[in-house]
Amino acid sequence: MAANPEQSEAIGIEALRALEASVLKALCLTINTAGSELKYKILDSLSEDDFYFPLNRAVFRTLAELHRRGEYVISANLDEELQKTGEDIPDFVIEELFSGTIPGLSDLSGWVVRMKERSRAGTVPPVAPPKSEPAVDPLEEKVDATQVRSVKDVKKKVVEEHLRKSSSTLDPPEVSSPDIEDIEIPFDTSELEMSSPAVTPPPPNKVKKKEKNVEKATKAPEKSSPAVAVPKKAKKVIRAVLSSEGDDWADYMDDLASSQGKTIDTGFTRLDEGLGGLSPGLMLLVDEDRERLFNFMKQITDQFAGGGELRCLYIASKLPKTALRLRTLSRLAGVSLRDLEKGRVKKDSSDWKRIDSEGRKASSWLKRVFVFEAKDELELALVRELVKKLLDTDADSSCLVVIDSLEKLARDGGAGKVVSQLKNLADQLDVLILAATTDPTLLASRDADLAAVFRESTGGGVDLEVLQAGNESSTVVTFSYEPNFCRFVEQ
Repeated sequence: MAANPEQSEAIGIEALRALEASVLKALCLTINTAGSELKYKILDSLSEDDFYFPLNRAVFRTLAELHRRGEYVISANLDEELQKTGEDIPDFVIEELFSGTIPGLSDLSGWVVRMKERSRAGTVPPVAPPKSEPAVDPLEEKVDATQVRSVKDVKKKVVEEHLRKSSSTLDPPEVSSPDIEDIEIPFDTSELEMSSPAVTPPPPNKVKKKEKNVEKATKAPEKSSPAVAVPKKAKKVIRAVLSSEGDDWADYMDDLASSQGKTIDTGFTRLDEGLGGLSPGLMLLVDEDRERLFNFMKQITDQFAGGGELRCLYIASKLPKTALRLRTLSRLAGVSLRDLEKGRVKKDSSDWKRIDSEGRKASSWLKRVFVFEAKDELELALVRELVKKLLDTDADSSCLVVIDSLEKLARDGGAGKVVSQLKNLADQLDVLILAATTDPTLLASRDADLAAVFRESTGGGVDLEVLQAGNESSTVVTFSYEPNFCRFVEQ
């Protein structure tokens, strides 16, 4: 959100609040990105004293300290650090800092300059920051381009206003009124035909009849005409139905039993022990090393297919089928991927014998792996269609969907919107979706059931930290990564 260019001495309390929130949000969205100009523009130009609001000072100070220690920053550990210092900030406020779009460098530079000017001049808003704001109707409130508002607050106000209006209109007094069928409602027939083909306007003679009825209703009744009483609106009869819990219990237990046992083993023992297996939902996998990410996605897909009867859909937008097949053979046979790609393996060698043997064994479970090459832009509707086709082959079982590049889906709506759409798709079709991305800011997404990030470990391996929605602690598994063989081995 861009702040309007105003004089620093004329800045108001709400504009200043929005300005500082914009800068903090930009820092949260870029703090984990190596070499980000935006991040260093903020950290190098501002200090905590440049913030007017005490809570904003505390957030900036904590972010700077976490960055100095080299820690990966998400809403959870930011909240934890703030609590250690005695700062009580609502969770949804912290989460909002990690959502939205990254501003441009020119906009951010203007915000930083404006904050520095206010700080150097020592100007403050004419009144202290208000502790509470008067209730307003969010449906009638004008939108300020510099105002930061919580989505939760807006929803709460809408509900409160709805309840207030509803309570004032409950059981209205019954009044005499013309029959609703005799009241003419003007409409544009061309608009109806365009927007709703199933709705047709009433015939002309019906309209004329209504006009006559309305005209009669407005005239004074003749003396000879007896008064006609308008019938009162009939009250809706509500029938109460009671059923015994014991009578419904058997059906309830059957439904509950059918929804159990949907956890799936990944093939990594320690990862399964820490997570209890994976269930239908959305899991994000984040790694700045895209090649390492591809190798992990292909290995876990093969392990899902080889460990049971789960069918797997692998949507490949970066690597062709041939490259994925070579990675499978390299991992299974322990032969260098580069040697396979260059054709250096002799047919009468022990390496080739292992390749041939492991490849023939894999043909049985590879029947459950379906690879779709997305050469053009990938539409979510296409993903849905592919998943439905796979589910139609066996309506009694679920499936795994692997998307090797979330960026292939993210365009106008942004990656955050795509994450929300994939979560809805996973819930609607009851499938497990693994989506890979190199964007670390998506770890703060509230839509993903699981978010995992790869980091270099101190022992020379690689750590996979998995953050589960609703859990305060994360699961960390260390792998020995062998890039030559496209293989991950738990340590």
